Amino acid sequence: MDDQYIPNYYPPVHPGEILLDELVELGITPDEFARQIEALPEHIAGIIAGEQAITGEIALRMGHWLKMEPRFWMNLQTQYDLETAEREIGDEVGALPTVAS
Repeated sequence: MDDQYIPNYYPPVHPGEILLDELVELGITPDEFARQIEALPEHIAGIIAGEQAITGEIALRMGHWLKMEPRFWMNLQTQYDLETAEREIGDEVGALPTVAS
């Protein structure tokens, strides 16, 4: 795969890091945020820790409460997933054959 688009010197940013920054700026705890959006506190903690992904349902809840597009959160998650996959198996996938022209 072409490394010019994903520099390897910066680790991918998990959307949980962005969520934590938002919560700190708003002065709300992760547990209170979970209560407000009717999500499990463990799920929000897992997202913040980078151990769980943002799902469509959570993106809808977060987007509503934060007055942001849910797609913003889904796009962050997708970007993180792609960058992680590129680092883990990019060379292997790049060596696979492609469709004939």
